[in-house]
Amino acid sequence: MGNLSIKKIDLFMAIAILSIIALPHFFFVVYGNKSLAVALIFTSGLLSMVRIFYIMAFKRVRIESLFLDFKFIIIAIFIIAIFSLYAYFNTYNFKPLISGIALISLVIFGFIFSLRCVGNYKRVASVFPVILLILFLFGWYEILIEFRYLGYENLVKPIFPFSEHSHYALAVGFVGFMVGVTSGYKVRILVSLNYFLQALIFPNLTLLVYAFLSILMFFPINKAFIISIFVLLISITFGIYYISPEAGVIDYYSSRITLNESTKNLTALVYMQGLQDAWSSLVETSGMGLGFQMMGLSGGLGEIGERILLLTGREFNVTDGGFIAAKIVTELGLIGIFVTIFFFYRLGKSFVFIYKININKLNKYTHKDLHVMLHGAVCAFSVEFFLRGFGYFSPQLFILFILILMVRRLNFSQRISV
Repeated sequence: MGNLSIKKIDLFMAIAILSIIALPHFFFVVYGNKSLAVALIFTSGLLSMVRIFYIMAFKRVRIESLFLDFKFIIIAIFIIAIFSLYAYFNTYNFKPLISGIALISLVIFGFIFSLRCVGNYKRVASVFPVILLILFLFGWYEILIEFRYLGYENLVKPIFPFSEHSHYALAVGFVGFMVGVTSGYKVRILVSLNYFLQALIFPNLTLLVYAFLSILMFFPINKAFIISIFVLLISITFGIYYISPEAGVIDYYSSRITLNESTKNLTALVYMQGLQDAWSSLVETSGMGLGFQMMGLSGGLGEIGERILLLTGREFNVTDGGFIAAKIVTELGLIGIFVTIFFFYRLGKSFVFIYKININKLNKYTHKDLHVMLHGAVCAFSVEFFLRGFGYFSPQLFILFILILMVRRLNFSQRISV
């Protein structure tokens, strides 16, 4: 994917980013962790320590750039601390405090990890095509061979090192968008084609969403192109359906887009549960929310949650809402709505930014490569924010935070506006 040489690739960054994406999921399966938080903190903390030793031994960091980030980090830590303490003193539950400390740790680790020499922006950007290739290989390995060891044999739909298809889709979708928006047409076509093929073969709705979004993000929008893409997709879908009807591709997707309370599809029910919990929290708390990390611990099950319990015998996604927007609104109330609106605004700006690049025939950027990549990451993260996510301790959110810090430092160094 692109003309890369080993010398041009930041090896530490490549290993580190891949570890951040993969190890939390691996530990989640092998050691039976209840969430990705512990492994994500351990991995990022270890990598940050390595980064500190490297900087002390070989690099000098500009004090002005550190001070710029330092103010940003202090504000982030202050906000997290306020929400954590407020939730704790309202409920006297230790989970908000523990989660607050964990998130503050990630903020600090993200700051340390982002300390890159601005002159190496090309090497930083060069690691993501390699990571994307590895992630796609994980997917094709599952399709062709399967990995059923180390606890993965006990899972229904794993893709090593991920515990389920959707977690794999969120990772490969996130990285693929960053690579696609900074690459030429050949790479973009390969990324979109891999999305579509894997989404239909597995099948997986989250990956199919990334596939359709990649068409909008990677290519200039015109009527002839859109029509040709849809004809191709319909042909591929029906081809897979008739070649392997027992796979039930059509039934799989139709059941997941049927959003009504009579559906028995767990994915659709979990999504509606998140929407219902967010609305109930706003009404019952007069817009204050349940409190930071209190989703699933207070407020009880709603009607859809009760239906899930009746159908499956257990609760699903009661603490993460099924997607991040539902969790934020449920826990933070009107502040969560403001955060959601703000993210939607930034998403719109990122979409317009990339669209302008496309209609300008993909003019090559030099110092702005990292900027373009950040906009691609924001667009990719919208799937996790609005459709399918697993809370605040997301490897993709952590990487997005690191990219934001890197771009801020790049702006400071070269006086470039995003």
